[in-house]
Amino acid sequence: MKEIILAVKLVDYVRNDVSKKYDDLSGKEIDRKMKEEILELYANYIFLGNNSYGIEIASQTYFGVSAKNLTPLQ
Repeated sequence: MKEIILAVKLVDYVRNDVSKKYDDLSGKEIDRKMKEEILELYANYIFLGNNSYGIEIASQTYFGVSAKNLTPLQ
């Protein structure tokens, strides 16, 4: 139940933030931008093992390179 409440609060917060930043977007565009921002938040904070939180730190930990320089195989 706590996860549901947190998810609803997160969506509300991100929707308000996106609506303020991009006040000229339509409803569908706001929804798309919201999804992008939630995915970005998730990717930056998810635990990926070996004391690595976020894709950038995990990339450096496991492969010794920045996430933008990862190969498809990595």
